[in-house]
Amino acid sequence: SHFGFNSTILQPQYLWQMGWKDQITQIKSLGFNAIRVPFVPDTLYNTTPVDELSYVVPDLNRDLLGKTPLQVLDLWMAEADRQGMYILLDFHSVSMQTQYQTWFIDNPADFHLIYNNQAYTKDDWIRDLVFVAGRYATLPHFLGIDIYNEPNGVVRWSAGDANMQDAKNFWKPAAEAAATAVLAANPNLLIFVQGITANWDGIENSSIPMNWGENFQPERYQPLDIPSNKLVLSPHTYGPDVYVKSSFSAANFPANLAADWDALFGQFYPEHAVVIGEWGGRYGQGTGGHQDFVWQNALVDYLISKGNPNTFYWDYTPNSGDTGGILDDNLNVIPDKMALLQRLWGAAPPTNQPPSSGSLTVFDDATAPRWALDPWSATSTVQGQVVKSGVSAVEVDATTWGGISFDSRDADWVWTDQPGNLYSSLSFDVSAGPVVGAAMSSLQVSLDLGWGLSAQISNYVPSFAPGVWYHVVVPLSVMNPQSVPFKKIMFQNNAESDLTFYVDNVVLIQ
Repeated sequence: SHFGFNSTILQPQYLWQMGWKDQITQIKSLGFNAIRVPFVPDTLYNTTPVDELSYVVPDLNRDLLGKTPLQVLDLWMAEADRQGMYILLDFHSVSMQTQYQTWFIDNPADFHLIYNNQAYTKDDWIRDLVFVAGRYATLPHFLGIDIYNEPNGVVRWSAGDANMQDAKNFWKPAAEAAATAVLAANPNLLIFVQGITANWDGIENSSIPMNWGENFQPERYQPLDIPSNKLVLSPHTYGPDVYVKSSFSAANFPANLAADWDALFGQFYPEHAVVIGEWGGRYGQGTGGHQDFVWQNALVDYLISKGNPNTFYWDYTPNSGDTGGILDDNLNVIPDKMALLQRLWGAAPPTNQPPSSGSLTVFDDATAPRWALDPWSATSTVQGQVVKSGVSAVEVDATTWGGISFDSRDADWVWTDQPGNLYSSLSFDVSAGPVVGAAMSSLQVSLDLGWGLSAQISNYVPSFAPGVWYHVVVPLSVMNPQSVPFKKIMFQNNAESDLTFYVDNVVLIQ
């Protein structure tokens, strides 16, 4: 998730330090293929230019200056679609000021929360859902709409609670009405429906500790009347950094969590599509301490066991108070969180297992034993100012066609062949540093196997942002289709202008 359009600034967070297009590029470069974008009615109707709602770095966001929130959302949707990112719009609340428990406001004491200081009805909510469904219907990567975020409090699934019989608070018929209208406006969309808190109907187990939006138990006996090929059940679940459940203090924590997840939402997969719409936390650095680290790993283990890696992680930027983001306060990617997500996606081993013995680290703070760093038409420096992780990375200042190679040899120039059929890919982190050189798009990586067998890094990082590191994994088949032995890993400026770039964490992966 990348929030901001739902908050009082009505635009993506951190545009006071980052470029909006660069944010999308970075999210894609990290391996995400979809972004959940929360919005509110204010996003659609507030006409104040976004640069008057919050400071926006002009040089990085010039095309947003003077634009209304809706105009900025239009640009954002088009750019994310252009970059091939799937988009889930999330109707996050009826107000930018607070997370309201229902999809309507009929209490006059709360009218001040609404953009026009009037009641906001169920029909208004459906009108706004239909509006965005139709407005972005031509974007092929517009995936779906999460129709309301975390209905809670007075909300019940449907009839059944003797203490809450007002049908206006029943989520099931409201969600069905919204889905019907949205699909009429845009039949290509998926309808993401969140759960509720306890239904108190005497049928479900209402004593299970649950988050807002997490409980789907009534779906088993009061199923949603939404086409099954369009319905996505989208629970929210959080650990102790966000909400401390009684289950976290149980003697059998975290082994006790899977049964609760099964009851609340897991029982429906794979009968239904189930995509967790929010989860996250500071992963050991927040109020929940190490317990949140344990909880997040337990959820990943659970999802792997269910064969369901599809989730939306909360969130991208660091300023979500209880969870933090994928980026830290210095806007560096947090490697532990990314390793957790890559494990879920199947790109990394479980946390209780060491890296594959077949992986070979070539550079991590220093060149590995029996490897050497050699520049040509360039200078290379192992420095500590611009670093992805650890204490050092390689700075390369290359002239025309210059670059560096990591050579598989010792200090006495005794070379060692690396078997071409042993490794599947080359992994590394790359940055343009504080200033993006015009030639960054020409940077390529190859082995010492001849002209033409190279990987253009721009195929993996479409554009670079100042000071941002990008993790790249290149299949060795791109650079070594015949799987022959090689002795060098080469990074080259393939342009007629000088270029400075930085490389860190170079690993051959089995």
